[in-house]
Amino acid sequence: MKIKLNRLFVIVFLAMTIGVTFGQEGINVIQNGEKGLAPRFLQIDSEKNISINNFRELLYGTLKIDEAFLFKEVNRETDKLGITHLKVQQYLNGYPVENAFFIFHLRNGIVYSANGEIFQNSSPEKGNLSVRSSISAEQALKNAKKFMGGNAFLWEKEKEKTNIGVLETLVYVCDGNHLDISKLKLAYKFDIYSKKPFDRKKVYIDTSNGNIVFAEDLKHSAFLNGSPTPCKDHNHHNGGDEVFIGGSTQTGFYGTKSIDISGAPGRYLASQTGNRNISITNLNGKNIGFSNTPPTGGAVISSNTPNGFGRSGNEGYYMAAYWGAQETWDMFKDDFGRNGYNGSGGKVNIFVNATGQNLTNNAFWVGSWTYFGNASSGSPFTPLDVVSHEIAHGVTQTSAGLVYRNESGAMNEGFSDIFGCYAEYYVFNRLDSNVWTLGENISFQRSLSNPKQHRQPDTYQGTNWYTGTGDNGGVHVNSGVLNHWFYILSQGKQGTNDKGSSYNVKGIGIEKAAQVAYRALTRYLTSSSNYVSARNAVISAATDLYGANSCELVATTNAMYAVGIGAKYSGSGCSTNNCDAVKGLSVTNVSESGARIGWGSVSSVTSYRLEYKKSSSSNYTQLSVNGVSTGLAGLSSDTSYQVRVTYTCEGKLAPYSNVVTFKTKDTVTPTCDAVTGVNSSNITKSSASISWNAKANINAYVLEYKTASSNSYTAMDVSSNSNVLNNLNTSTTYNVRIKYTCEGGGDEGCDGLDTYQTYPKIYYSGDRVTYNGRKYECNADGVYNIPPTGSVYSYLWNDLGACSGSVNSLRTDSPYSEVITFTTLTDDTPSCDAVSNVHASNITKTGAQITWSSVTGIEAYELQYKKASSGTYTSVNLLGTRYSIDSLEEATEYDVRVTYICSNGKKAPFSNIISFTTESSGGGCNGILDYQSGVFYQKGDKVIFNGSIWEAQITVWWSPTFGYWTNLGPCSNTNSSIFSYKVAPNPVTNNTLNINVKNEKGEQLKIEILDLSGNVLLKNNREASPFNSGNIKVDMAGIEEGVYIIYVNGISQKLIVK
Repeated sequence: MKIKLNRLFVIVFLAMTIGVTFGQEGINVIQNGEKGLAPRFLQIDSEKNISINNFRELLYGTLKIDEAFLFKEVNRETDKLGITHLKVQQYLNGYPVENAFFIFHLRNGIVYSANGEIFQNSSPEKGNLSVRSSISAEQALKNAKKFMGGNAFLWEKEKEKTNIGVLETLVYVCDGNHLDISKLKLAYKFDIYSKKPFDRKKVYIDTSNGNIVFAEDLKHSAFLNGSPTPCKDHNHHNGGDEVFIGGSTQTGFYGTKSIDISGAPGRYLASQTGNRNISITNLNGKNIGFSNTPPTGGAVISSNTPNGFGRSGNEGYYMAAYWGAQETWDMFKDDFGRNGYNGSGGKVNIFVNATGQNLTNNAFWVGSWTYFGNASSGSPFTPLDVVSHEIAHGVTQTSAGLVYRNESGAMNEGFSDIFGCYAEYYVFNRLDSNVWTLGENISFQRSLSNPKQHRQPDTYQGTNWYTGTGDNGGVHVNSGVLNHWFYILSQGKQGTNDKGSSYNVKGIGIEKAAQVAYRALTRYLTSSSNYVSARNAVISAATDLYGANSCELVATTNAMYAVGIGAKYSGSGCSTNNCDAVKGLSVTNVSESGARIGWGSVSSVTSYRLEYKKSSSSNYTQLSVNGVSTGLAGLSSDTSYQVRVTYTCEGKLAPYSNVVTFKTKDTVTPTCDAVTGVNSSNITKSSASISWNAKANINAYVLEYKTASSNSYTAMDVSSNSNVLNNLNTSTTYNVRIKYTCEGGGDEGCDGLDTYQTYPKIYYSGDRVTYNGRKYECNADGVYNIPPTGSVYSYLWNDLGACSGSVNSLRTDSPYSEVITFTTLTDDTPSCDAVSNVHASNITKTGAQITWSSVTGIEAYELQYKKASSGTYTSVNLLGTRYSIDSLEEATEYDVRVTYICSNGKKAPFSNIISFTTESSGGGCNGILDYQSGVFYQKGDKVIFNGSIWEAQITVWWSPTFGYWTNLGPCSNTNSSIFSYKVAPNPVTNNTLNINVKNEKGEQLKIEILDLSGNVLLKNNREASPFNSGNIKVDMAGIEEGVYIIYVNGISQKLIVK
């Protein structure tokens, strides 16, 4: 069968080697080709006058492409800047060369640059290149299905024909997609689905021998775990009476949000085809596999009323995906002029809540639909940044088409992370740490500001760079480089990268950075682009958008240098106003109804716009301020507020400052309880670190310490809840205690005013403080001088008079904390304490999960476990503080202990041995607590009720009698719990906790209460005794309001203190 090609261009050329330039003036090679590729990026002077009608001169005369190659136009488009982009694909012997594209960029009809990946000459053995297949298409398909390793029952070619033998299924592709002319092979190309496990790949089969040449994953998953099974959209309603109206939904993560819906009175559907084209189908927990017809059992999410969506079970979280898709659609339309993921209004089909292999803890995009799974614990994978991440894969798919493998695949993931994070900025109009974190609402996270935090590289081929073949060549790992480039370009950063290169980049703001990223992706990158290509693409995009030598171009180039790609900007630099964001935003003098807001000045700026709102609100109140500080009044007490500042620059608003959050004081008189949680750590022969639990609204403490043999303490003023004691005596025991100054007393003139603090605290005009029993008002900005005791600095502070009585009438000291004791070392060998807080959880018939508290500076641990009846331990060396033991015997007691190697090379003492018993076949109940009325249980929590184990399916507080619980079977008679406990009341309201213990062995009781950071706040150990059963009272005085975890003999549950 012959293939008709539109606008074929015949081309020939010589091999390009690094460092070779063209003899013709006016053509500059920015990025060389390699292994038979033509130059990847060219800049062309307009004087060359290469138009759309004489490409032959550039391709044939300049690049000297081999005459064996032809080119077919794929796309031609003129953008809003008036630049035309013509994209062509390479052909050989009438067959397309996979991932070989070249783009010509024209301004006023003249080519000024060109880029892509095309071959310069056919292989030296081109006579040996196959032009016909030696095997049948049917045999090739069998081989492809075998490679998938599953039950393949649907395969699609590019044109979805049933005749698998047509020549149009044949392509040329490089072995492993490594662009190398010597590896070019003729291959059959198939689009294969397998059912178990679910998978979808493009599979290329060598026509000469039937071997696999290359396989590309078509599932683009946000995270490194499983992948769900696809299905198609449902349409269970008659569109004849359908209307499109506004409604609202609960979203789980974000409260009530407005949505557009369809339907008619009595039945409204989460589906819209007006300005957007979106629908969401709830598969209702059905175990599904892929077929070419929609799976049964699902339905478009519906409601009887327009505002009744998301009000039961997990539906609010599922509807967060629908709302997030709507916001993502608007983001691409409003900020980038793109109509849907494919630019032409293509429908986004969303599916949620299925069961089956790899359908949990996952979200991914395939073609024109996307799936968001439930979590094994916690919320479904539907927050806004994850939804936008997946839809952005569709943008990449229909623009650059970055192959999901190696560097191009990492960039594919990176662009999705960029637009996922940008969506949060677009929707919430904020720029905080959450914007720079992907997945902060779920258990899988990546950081754009600090990729190394989650073991990604922040430098090209630097620390954490992945070079293996797993994860499609590290697409979810090496994406950290592009992510960090975007962060640096947006926010600016100074530092040294892993290559030892120092950088100092001025950010251009997230909005401009997003424009650069989007244009690079959609106008300059091609399917086989690498990170060097990305550098050239973003530089070209910044030049198009903001001009040569613009500040934006300088920052774009230098941000790439900062992540280890290319050189610094070497041009003349930028001269326009930077319009930098305001810095140094601070909040002082917070009272029940007001606060003082100050910030650093911007050169030549006198008028600013301050915006503030309640943290729970979406809308800011605006104030015009002349100067760099102002007071806010009329605020609500005990309420969290957010403030930000900007100004007008060159006719538009400058980037906002960082958002600062503060909370007004409560009208209730504050308590004056003693500090809790005092702890010593990092002890050497001459120093020790002391820390304690912070008190609300307290930022000054007094730390007192002495040797144990002394009668008097040395006092230190401390401005945080930790401090390092230095110059201590070797091998000496010390005592430490903490107190602070409470508010209260005094007259109205001084109550609520903060005490003056020394530098680096800065005060601004109008700030009020107390000092030596008097109150003062600041008369200038940027003041750090002490208020006057005579005439000194009197022009900076206005003396408002004395507070009633002395300063002691304004303040009173809290009780001291408990006294802690530590002993310095005899030398500098670091302490080598035993691991603490070893716990067993998730106990099954054959396994258990072991966790423990980390030791500062230690990453590697040794875990040992054995049967309680055995004398020999099995050892496991691992990184981290969590390990799942498997292959255990059911109904068997095991012992576990943990140790590590200290920095002096010696093994630390073993932790305390903990014991647990695996479940029996009858469904043992060891470690599972009885159901307690009034306790809130989260999805996945297990309880004992009427002799059986029940698992919560949603957040519930009612008993299994009333539904939304799953019966997992009865406890076995031989393995019923011999130790359990209940706590009451929960929440604790009167400083006394009652623990009702079932302790048939009368074993030792170990009671611990920890905060959510793992800090032990209370220990209460009782030696083994037959009296260790029944009701035990625990004094909770000193434990502040909040949520905690209580452990009794290693069994944990949530504890609330009010």
